Amino acid sequence: MFSPVVLLCALLAQTQSSVLVTTHPGADEVSLWGYGQQDGKYFEYVVSEARFAKVPEWAPEKQIPPLAITKAIEVAKQATRAEHPEFKELFPWNISINQASSRDAHNRWFYVIEFYPLVNGQPSPFTHVTALVLMDGGVVKPREQKPLPK
Repeated sequence: MFSPVVLLCALLAQTQSSVLVTTHPGADEVSLWGYGQQDGKYFEYVVSEARFAKVPEWAPEKQIPPLAITKAIEVAKQATRAEHPEFKELFPWNISINQASSRDAHNRWFYVIEFYPLVNGQPSPFTHVTALVLMDGGVVKPREQKPLPK
């Protein structure tokens, strides 16, 4: 059992919060996932409806994932290193598998993989990066959204 102090410290260490974003009816894009930062910036992972339809369906209660988790981590590391060449080594600290549907494609899943860069061989919890990998091995890059008017 964790003490309240440990839980509070874990919550305070978070630099981002994440939410699952739903598809907007009638849109040509599918919003998969997003996160906000403490500085007020918001990033969203979006794919076109046509691209999303190419992702293989998956029924997790009946079959193994179309993309193995080891392959998803490899793909995510390659994409992250391309975006952040300063991170030579990456430690996956959080991996989730999320489901999304659109008006034309259902039961599509994707990995959200969060990495700490390694500094002197140790994970650095003060910086982390996120990669979203589709079940066909494609990587979705985030785009910054304009903040909502207050």
